[in-house]
Amino acid sequence: MTDKIFPNGLASDQIIRAKSILKKVNLKKICADNGVSYSIVINVLRGTSPRLECLRIVLDAANVELQKRDTLIQSF
Repeated sequence: MTDKIFPNGLASDQIIRAKSILKKVNLKKICADNGVSYSIVINVLRGTSPRLECLRIVLDAANVELQKRDTLIQSF
């Protein structure tokens, strides 16, 4: 089975993985903290915006947030 490739170059499996990470965090807060427009990130996930760098910034921040949570949980 071939993944659908969106106009911005992302494959459907990449979008699914990004959404699964972003569902675990407060996306609006991460966007605001990193100076990235929430609507641009949503449009990238829909495949309608070519601004992949915005998605990369938000995913990096989300991964850091999740790592902090894991470290905090492990410290108990």
